[in-house]
Amino acid sequence: MKIAVVGAGAMGSVYAGLLADGGNEVWAIDVWQAHVDAINNNGLRVEGASGDRTVRLNATTSPADVGECDLIIIATKADGVAGAAQAVDPLLKDDTLILTIQNGLGAAERISQYRAPDNILIGVAGGFGAEMKGPGHTYHNGMELIRVGEMTGGLTDRLEHVAQLWRDAGFSVKAFEPISTRSAQRCRTRCRPSTRTTSPSAPRRSTPSTEWCPSSRPRSGNKPQRMR
Repeated sequence: MKIAVVGAGAMGSVYAGLLADGGNEVWAIDVWQAHVDAINNNGLRVEGASGDRTVRLNATTSPADVGECDLIIIATKADGVAGAAQAVDPLLKDDTLILTIQNGLGAAERISQYRAPDNILIGVAGGFGAEMKGPGHTYHNGMELIRVGEMTGGLTDRLEHVAQLWRDAGFSVKAFEPISTRSAQRCRTRCRPSTRTTSPSAPRRSTPSTEWCPSSRPRSGNKPQRMR
């Protein structure tokens, strides 16, 4: 499957690295140029609860470099979700799915201001904690559960296919019907990751902003745009 991860910060890089290691064609899209360069030159190192590996994948600062994708994972910070939703036009085909891994409640609602909700999946990560150790190197100290669901509800074949894709990459994933804002809040409260790593050698380094700022001008109005 061809996958774009928009927002390759600490957690986005974990997603990108493990999904690429699982045999998918993965593109990491981020505004941090040094990180993009390091991935392209040396690969992406993912260290921590899942092991220690360096994975080859594609990285860019421009969605226009990527082409059409089967799955788009939006892993930006909460304040970058709307910009990411507007920036993904070059990645879309009729059946492209957009999965938001929530980094702040309301991410799916922000995306649906610009994209039709029938192709949006909601993901909630619990028990994860991650940080960047440097360009091209992410560290994570937890890997418990990702919950995924259709924004419009229902346990669909495509939802189970996406869940299995993540399982094949080494994640623990459950598909739910539906994932509501309330259930997402409960999961985040029970499984809130530590801000510290379990490794004394892992520095507490702040991650450069993964807010996505599209170069193109936003569409006028808030009417959801159906996928091409």
